[in-house]
Amino acid sequence: MSDYILRTPGQTVTLSLELVDNVTPANNPVTGETCVVSIRRLSDDKWFDFVAVAWDTVAFGALAAEHKQALTDKSDGTYEHDWDQATADGGVARAYEMHYQVTSIGDFENMVSKEQWVFTEELIAPTVDQVADEVWLDAARARTLTAWLGGVKQVTFTLEDEDGDPVGNVALHFYNPSGVHVCTLITDTTTGAVTVGLDPGVGYTVLKGANPSYSYDENPETFTVGAAATQAVTLTCTAATIPAVGGVGLCRVYAYLRHAAGANAGQAVGVGEGTLQLVEVLARPAGDDVAYDAQNTAGETDDDGLGLVYLDIVQGCKVRLRVTWNDVDEAGVAEVKSRMVTLEATDLAGAAYDLGQDLD
Repeated sequence: MSDYILRTPGQTVTLSLELVDNVTPANNPVTGETCVVSIRRLSDDKWFDFVAVAWDTVAFGALAAEHKQALTDKSDGTYEHDWDQATADGGVARAYEMHYQVTSIGDFENMVSKEQWVFTEELIAPTVDQVADEVWLDAARARTLTAWLGGVKQVTFTLEDEDGDPVGNVALHFYNPSGVHVCTLITDTTTGAVTVGLDPGVGYTVLKGANPSYSYDENPETFTVGAAATQAVTLTCTAATIPAVGGVGLCRVYAYLRHAAGANAGQAVGVGEGTLQLVEVLARPAGDDVAYDAQNTAGETDDDGLGLVYLDIVQGCKVRLRVTWNDVDEAGVAEVKSRMVTLEATDLAGAAYDLGQDLD
């Protein structure tokens, strides 16, 4: 099934929470509880006011009673509310995050759940002839990789290299003015483009994901959506050049180290913040007499701004390497990450080996 619940704009939909007792073997339905739903619009991080039928800028922890709609107990373990997207938001293509909560005192108090709903004209419901719903949903989910129509203005972002050629398979992460993640799309392999629905007059941030083959002069970038119904934005990148191999018969083992989370997510690790160390030579090819001492067994990220770290190792060796770099975890706490990688002789048979693929 899809990660999103897909609907066409303007529909009235039933928001439903199901409660079951997972303690009893029968998983009996739970009735008689008090439950509410809150709706967050992802394009601008606003919450729906069920009383005023409006959208408010308010922090999640400060939601008031008007932002929490009581669900109707259906006496079968489900709690529901019918929400008219046309009345609530003009029936335009958008995406929402529905937050459910049990508010009654008891065993289920403060239990929460959430789900995303996408209202888009591009992902229409299947016809009666499309009986293979799973196939249709899989196709719809695949389309969300390069198109996400959560706002009223369709903006096409195209990633190009310095020669103007499209660059595909790069993740673009979109954030609203509050820093909340809106969506992540992957640039099309042929056109280098993605299409995202955003709201006019709102300033968004786009973070270009790490790619070992390219670097970015500016990352992330901030832009404001204009008034036109369809708009185009060109993002640029520069092909990364692997430095010349340090000697005949050597394989340059390299990685472009990037921060995975926090305020610097996607940006290159700084000077000296990453190292690549040769821990052990497990096997040597015939004739290899290189003395792998402390002088040539470690490399640090340099000042090129790319987070590049590399070592030159004799082709045909089998080695164990350790990659270490400064980063932060998902909570924003600083940590030192380390990965141990073993490369076979076949990995080191050529002039260069991209170690980045082993660090995911």
